[in-house]
Amino acid sequence: MTRVTEFRNRFSPGGRHPGLTAKYASLDSYEQILHTHLVAVVFALSGGQAHANVIEDFVAIEPGEWQEWFRSSTTIDLFVMYSRTWRNTYLSELREVVAKGGSIRVVLPSLSPDNRALGIMAGRMGEPIGELHEGVSETATELAKLGSRVSIKYTRLYYTHAMYLSESGGYVSLYSYLGNRDPTPAIRLTPGPMLTRFRDEFSEVSKNASDNQCL
Repeated sequence: MTRVTEFRNRFSPGGRHPGLTAKYASLDSYEQILHTHLVAVVFALSGGQAHANVIEDFVAIEPGEWQEWFRSSTTIDLFVMYSRTWRNTYLSELREVVAKGGSIRVVLPSLSPDNRALGIMAGRMGEPIGELHEGVSETATELAKLGSRVSIKYTRLYYTHAMYLSESGGYVSLYSYLGNRDPTPAIRLTPGPMLTRFRDEFSEVSKNASDNQCL
């Protein structure tokens, strides 16, 4: 126990390797503390919230905001688990983006039988893994119908958040661990370092993703 305490003290403000540490009493408090600290670190590294062009964190996104975002976007990047409700609601807007010459890049979970992340995500969502499979396949089918300006890839990565990004701005939505379908909090972005950071992240994920749904 003494050695553990000595190790922890190295990361305290006056220690040899001052870092970000905190105590938590439950999974809920851990999630809240982790988010708060991650956002603080990102803001600090990017020069603060104003410099990062983050409008507000933990926002509730109104339907009118989505429609305005679609109107101002020509290149849309979607990193989603399957977003059935969102896709059904805004399928016509996605179609309009393609019709005006825009493009859409999508990354979905790989449906490979040995993709262990699927089972973990299904368990967190509190639904059978078959439902997750169905949602991913359905989303891929519907988006593919939009035409050749839509590219779809598949990743084995475990999803902690969804990304809805374009050159005009975007949203990062945090997936919930509460096992319900309530709207999850999101971070609203405008052009700036934070948006660039997430678009770079999407590009890296896409580059390493597969064109084959089951790989």
